[in-house]
Amino acid sequence: MKTFFDGTTPTWRPSGERTPSGAIAGGNDARGAALLEVILALVLFVAAAAVVTSGLNSALSSLDRQRIHLHMVNLASSILAEIQLGIRSLEVGSAQALPPPWDHFTVELAITSTRTELAEAGGLTQVEAIIHHTDSTVVHRLSQSIRLPTPRQLNEPEEEEAEP
Repeated sequence: MKTFFDGTTPTWRPSGERTPSGAIAGGNDARGAALLEVILALVLFVAAAAVVTSGLNSALSSLDRQRIHLHMVNLASSILAEIQLGIRSLEVGSAQALPPPWDHFTVELAITSTRTELAEAGGLTQVEAIIHHTDSTVVHRLSQSIRLPTPRQLNEPEEEEAEP
């Protein structure tokens, strides 16, 4: 047993020295503190991973919503352009499924007659394309006043200029 300079013996045991029961003095405290540090580090790592995962999930869902909205805007404007050109028929009221790769979307057309003198004089009709996404509750509406082609205009070929 060690003694101090004054001849007294210490009540504590230096780390690594055996106690009368055979245990190593100070070893359990150091191991307990190390275990506590490891558990605390693990908890902090899991919390940080949860925050990062939540942020990435939010960003990906926002990106998916923006992608769907962009598809809907493009489809609606394309459908209105097709109606203006006379390529698409005006089937009003019922939702029509679109061909692949847009099979997750349906289109519905609504036609509103114009009541103003200016619109009647110009032959304009209010056409609204309503695009539904089948996998979610997202709906996009695009409305435009257009001059619908008459059946006579669709069937007549354009006059070609005669060459001199």
